[in-house]
Amino acid sequence: MGEDAAATTEATRCAFIALIGAPNAGKSTLINALVGSKVAIVTPKVQTTRALLRGIAMEGSAQLVLIDTPGIFAPRRRLDRAMVTTAWGGAHDADIVALLIDAKKGITMFKKTQVPILGVIENMSVFTCPDCGSSHAIFGHGGARETAEKLGAPFLGEIPLVPLIRETSDAGTPVSVSVPDGPEARAFLDLATKVAAALESESKSAPKIIIESA
Repeated sequence: MGEDAAATTEATRCAFIALIGAPNAGKSTLINALVGSKVAIVTPKVQTTRALLRGIAMEGSAQLVLIDTPGIFAPRRRLDRAMVTTAWGGAHDADIVALLIDAKKGITMFKKTQVPILGVIENMSVFTCPDCGSSHAIFGHGGARETAEKLGAPFLGEIPLVPLIRETSDAGTPVSVSVPDGPEARAFLDLATKVAAALESESKSAPKIIIESA
């Protein structure tokens, strides 16, 4: 009985994941979707989340504690400064920090300003457990490809969510240098090759900027 309990304890994992980003980037919406229940308020009004909020999602034997944070922006008032400080504090205490960006708004803006779009990349696509090798789509999978298809932008590929990428980057020796033959390095090399090809084939002229006097 004791051995079975020990084996169960060893197989259990827990991680704190902080979602950070600009106001109304979709952090609360994502947490609700991952948890499977409405634990965070979702509204068009900015800065509805003013303190750290936690929701728990289960993925197999792994417990994911997702932390919703206030939006990060340039604060002006004392309350704004307090909320931004809270957001950074939540990021500092987490095991994983996920920066959430609304790619759709960026693509729409680029199209309006005639800035060429080389493609869309799905970052942190799949988490592969370094102990057992099993894969988990913690933040979902295929969203970037679907968004690229809807917006008519090329889909360039995926970057996995693995501790090795963060560890080697923090040490100043990214995986492309420290582990050049690994799957993570190959993923970056494949993306770099596609970006280089897109740059060579891109022949659009720069947007024309006109400044009108008042």
